[in-house]
Amino acid sequence: MRCRVKVCGITSVTDALMVGAAGADALGLVFYPKSKRNLSITQAAEICAAVPPFITTVGLFLDASADFVHEVLAAVPLDILQFHGSETPDYCRQFSRPYLKAVGMKGLAESGGFAEYAARFPDAQGFLVDSHAPGAAGGTGETFDWTQVPQDYPKPIILAGGLTAENVAEAIRTSRVYAVDVSSGVESAPGVKDAAKVQAFMAGVRLANYLAIHPAITEAEVLQAQQTWAEGLVAIGKLAGDAVAAKAAAETLVRRLYNYGEGKVLFKPTKASDDQFRETFEQAISYFVGGDHHEDHGFALHPWAAVRFENNSVFLDVDSAGAMGNYYFTDAKTGAETKVEFTFAYRRAGDGRLVIFLHHSSLPYEAGH
Repeated sequence: MRCRVKVCGITSVTDALMVGAAGADALGLVFYPKSKRNLSITQAAEICAAVPPFITTVGLFLDASADFVHEVLAAVPLDILQFHGSETPDYCRQFSRPYLKAVGMKGLAESGGFAEYAARFPDAQGFLVDSHAPGAAGGTGETFDWTQVPQDYPKPIILAGGLTAENVAEAIRTSRVYAVDVSSGVESAPGVKDAAKVQAFMAGVRLANYLAIHPAITEAEVLQAQQTWAEGLVAIGKLAGDAVAAKAAAETLVRRLYNYGEGKVLFKPTKASDDQFRETFEQAISYFVGGDHHEDHGFALHPWAAVRFENNSVFLDVDSAGAMGNYYFTDAKTGAETKVEFTFAYRRAGDGRLVIFLHHSSLPYEAGH
C-alpha cells in the first residue's frame, strides 16, 4: 500500500501550491493560537481557494471552543478536522465532519494503551500518533519508538513527530503506517516550507513505497544476472548450426536480461563500430546472432566454452545497481581466452526481475592500435 503524505503548518498560498506540486496528498492548517504556525481564518480561506483538486485540506484544533470551530467551518471549506487535545468523542462528532484524533504516545502504555484510547472514538476516520503526551500539543519535532505504532490496526494511522527526509523511509518501513505527517522537518523557519526539503522528503517517501513492493537490489542478484548472461552466451554458441534455434535462444536471453520493452537500454557492444549503439531489441538480437547489418556476424554464435566475470567493483543503490570489470571468453576450439572490459547497470523490471539498462563493453587498449 502506498504511504500518503500530509504536510502540516501551511501558512501561505505559495507554500500550499509548492507542496501540492511536490506530491503531497493533504495540507494541514493550524488553528491553535499558541502555535508558531497558527493562521487566520482569512489566510486559511485563501489557501483552500487556491488548492487544486484531489488534495485534502485538514484543519488542526486543540481544545478549541465549539463556537470557534463552527466559525472556521463557516468560512473555510475544510475536508477533515484533526483534534489534538483532550476533546471528547461527543465533542469531535458534533461538527458532522470526518475527523482524525491525535494520540500522544508518550506514557500512553501506562494509561491503557493505544487500543483502549482509540476505542473511545469509534467514528474517528483515523488516528495520528505523535511523540507528545496524551492531550498535550504536538509539533515538538521529536521522534518516538516507531515499533510502538500498532500494526494492522483496522483504521488508518498517520505517523507524526520529528520526521525528516533522512528518516522518513525508515519510519515508514518500521511502522507500516497509512500516512506520514511532517511540519518542522521540511521548514526553513516555523511556518515557512523549504522547497528542497519538501522534495527530499517526498523522495524518501517514494523510496519507502518502492521498497514496500520491491526489495533493494543485492550483490547476489547482480552476480546471478552475470552468471545467467554467461551461461546464455555459451548455450547460444552451441546452437550455431541451427540459425532458427540460436535466434530463439538469443531472443529469450535478451528479453530475460535486458530492459527492452520497459524502457531505454544504453547498449554499446564490444566490436560494434559502424552501428555502435543498439537502442532497440532488434538491433541487440542482430549483434548477438547476426542480421541485416554488414558488421553483425553473430558474436554469440562463436563456440565459447565458458564466459566468466571478474568484477572490479559492484555498486548498489537500492533500486539500481552497477558492475564494472572484465569478462573473459574461452574459445571452445583453441582454449584461448579473450579479455573484454565491461560496465553493466541494472534496475528492476515491473515484475521484479533484475534487468540491464546499460551495457558498455570494449577491448582493452593496446599500444600502437
